[in-house]
Amino acid sequence: MLKALGRWATRRVHGNRRSAGGLLLTRLYYLEDDQEWRLGQSYLGLLGFPLFVIGYLYIRIAYADAPRHGNRYVLGFWSQLGPDLKILLPIMVAGHLLAMASFIRAILVWSEIRQQPRPDIGE
Repeated sequence: MLKALGRWATRRVHGNRRSAGGLLLTRLYYLEDDQEWRLGQSYLGLLGFPLFVIGYLYIRIAYADAPRHGNRYVLGFWSQLGPDLKILLPIMVAGHLLAMASFIRAILVWSEIRQQPRPDIGE
């Protein structure tokens, strides 16, 4: 399931052009099967960044009238928070950490891909 989802994400980003051997073609590189799904999973993990921003904007708008200490909101202790924040805050933190890890993983996969340029391009 996760491999299929990763392949789908890579095809959405890079298109669905294939070589005669069945490898996914980008503009400059061939993507092998394992590289294709690992890169796609990294792309899906990067969706944690906009999730964090959307959650932050929700808190800024929904709790605009909350008391402030300087520029920070004073929302209370964990037991005093509403159910929306008790759900949203852990998701925001986990999504942001997942996005950072996915960004590093995408860099590592691309460094592996760059070592195998397409011979028909002439590099």
